[in-house]
Amino acid sequence: MGLQHAKRILFEKNYQKKFFNILMIKSNLSQRRLAKRLGLSRRTLRNWIDEKLLLPENIFYKCVEILPELLNYKKFFIDIYPENWGRIKGGKIRGRMKSNLTREIRIKAFRAANSKTVKRRFLGPNGEKMYNEAEKRLAEFLLKNGFEYKYEPAISLGSKYAFPDFLVKNTIIERCGYSDWPGY
Repeated sequence: MGLQHAKRILFEKNYQKKFFNILMIKSNLSQRRLAKRLGLSRRTLRNWIDEKLLLPENIFYKCVEILPELLNYKKFFIDIYPENWGRIKGGKIRGRMKSNLTREIRIKAFRAANSKTVKRRFLGPNGEKMYNEAEKRLAEFLLKNGFEYKYEPAISLGSKYAFPDFLVKNTIIERCGYSDWPGY
């Protein structure tokens, strides 16, 4: 079981730090060697020692294997959180964030953020600002051939939104201008 799938232990204040200090002193292990023995980074170990992160239950038992007398530290547990504790907590926070944001506010925020990254330098045939000459030519082509289009409309995909380049009736047109970029 990986660290992300383990229950988390909440110790009484300062006892998680004491737990690791006793382990290192009595086992004659430095932080670096203990981290290596537990198969994790020194930074992660440091965060547990400093009590910035809750200790995963499986790591607690790995430490007990190294020094069995540490099992006595179970009496300093305040609580053991389920493996999905962080996801539940984050989901509740995210749920509160979304609940007060209307569709219009989210779209407006996306467009505002997008306007700060890439400049729209070309004026389309309907007066809309476009990113490049190729989009402008495509818009002119559509109009010339009798197709009315919407430029970068917000399309709802469940709780998310997409902003394709063009929408003609029920057809999405996305001009792939960066097809030479890996991963695009």
